[in-house]
Amino acid sequence: MMKPELKVQSVTPGNAQHVGARSEQQDSFGFSDFDDLEFVSHAGVLAIVADGMGGMAMGRESSATAVQTFLSNYAEKETDEKIAPALDHCLHAANRAVNRKAAEAGVEGEAGTTLVAVVIHNGLLYRIGAGDSRIYLYRDGSLRQLTTDYNYGRVLDRMVEKGEMSLAEAESHPSRAALTSYLGKTEVDEYDLPSDPPLKLEPGDKVLLASDGLFGFIAEEEIIRHLAKDPQHAAEAMVHATIDQQKPYQDNVTVAILGYELAPPTPLADTQLRKKEPPMTVAEKPGKKKASRFIFKAALFLIVLAVLAFWGGRHFANLQDKTDNGTPTEKISEKQMDKPDTKPQEKSVDKPQDNKNAPSGIKP
Repeated sequence: MMKPELKVQSVTPGNAQHVGARSEQQDSFGFSDFDDLEFVSHAGVLAIVADGMGGMAMGRESSATAVQTFLSNYAEKETDEKIAPALDHCLHAANRAVNRKAAEAGVEGEAGTTLVAVVIHNGLLYRIGAGDSRIYLYRDGSLRQLTTDYNYGRVLDRMVEKGEMSLAEAESHPSRAALTSYLGKTEVDEYDLPSDPPLKLEPGDKVLLASDGLFGFIAEEEIIRHLAKDPQHAAEAMVHATIDQQKPYQDNVTVAILGYELAPPTPLADTQLRKKEPPMTVAEKPGKKKASRFIFKAALFLIVLAVLAFWGGRHFANLQDKTDNGTPTEKISEKQMDKPDTKPQEKSVDKPQDNKNAPSGIKP
């Protein structure tokens, strides 16, 4: 009996990370194995981002432990196990692992990390999260936050709604950003439940997971602008845009993206394409160019040399002809050459020089 062909949805990942202005990278992220097609067929593809709590102990160790535990537990998902309960199981397993790590280091109850995770399977998005790291959905040029920020700001906002506090007091409260839910508590009692109905994705959607080092430092409009790119370039561009601001208190920034059924890159029009060059390696191009220049220079030199030789030869021939025939003033008739010279030669006498030209003190 033949096994049915595995159908795996098209999911494109991207990621980027930077330590920011901090002395240590306390963010962690991870992806499940995209190449295990049999596992992907029933479990989909998983992405996770965790942000270790810098105000507590072991931020780096806590986030790394949470991500590794979540990934390893999800990798053990059974074929017939539903995705939502599997995610719930993984979150609590990661929480226990963080507590165990802290207890071993003697800082039990003093370590913690946020965690957000998503799974894309058969066009559906499953999600879970605790803390204030976020999951966004990018669709058709707009951005939608899918997670809740579990911090004291939610408590303050409810107090404002009840008239117990002014909006200005709530927004300026020093504990507004303090987390009320995170991994590292005895029990994670407040978090985004994976039992919520999964979200149906559309072709071209991108799912963004990010630590607060991103959305806490750049505007959503800039995030939207970069998400128009392919996932890897989008992730790198967002992190670069954040770091390029050079803010003195820049937090660790981590971005993970899953793109769903993205359109292939648009091919260039014929007018934009370069003419196809003859096949050659990059290393061969410079050598051939140099050889062509040498041949051209050598040919030009030979041509110039031939021209000079031609005109030089003609000039030499003219001079030889004049030497053989004599100039008009030097010509002697054949009769004069044959006739003996009978005229006695006159004795030459030196004439005295003019006194005007004689040097002084010398007489002629």
